[in-house]
Amino acid sequence: MTSNAEQIEPGWKRVAIRTLIKMLAVMAGSSKRRRAIAGLRVCSTDTELSFFTTTPNDPPDVVMLGIMRKVRDRSRTVCKDCGRPARVRLIGEDESVTQCTRCAAPALLRHEIWELDQSLRFLKAVGRPISASQIPPLLRPSFLQSIDPIDAEAVLKKAQMSLAQFIEWADGWHQIGEGLAVVH
Repeated sequence: MTSNAEQIEPGWKRVAIRTLIKMLAVMAGSSKRRRAIAGLRVCSTDTELSFFTTTPNDPPDVVMLGIMRKVRDRSRTVCKDCGRPARVRLIGEDESVTQCTRCAAPALLRHEIWELDQSLRFLKAVGRPISASQIPPLLRPSFLQSIDPIDAEAVLKKAQMSLAQFIEWADGWHQIGEGLAVVH
């Protein structure tokens, strides 16, 4: 059995160990299962942990395939970073990751700040007040709290911020984004 332990994310190590224990428990008395375990490999992505064998001419039996399927399914409910309950989350339009809320929060916030930075030039060029609907969802509560309280009636009607105030507000989020550590 080859160990690819360095490929296993910290939060999934416990799931991987339990899977290996199950596989070792069912291999007794079965030469086919022993061969499958001898060629066992680990593969992980940002969303799941998978086991497979490198014996294509002698595929694993249904018991081993079931164990491999269960570890893949289980890993999609466990945070890859810390092991807490999690789910597959979409970060942006093209990145998925299995994380708990606590571990996903920095990446989600970084992405929302990146989206804000991307739209900043366009919003400046338009030169009109900025409305809440133009702000990434996670940043909207901050946007709404930052609107000038003197104009509370206008806030309730349109929830807009002047361009100058918006630029200052967006710069604050940009600075926060630069301070967020990249955690993997």
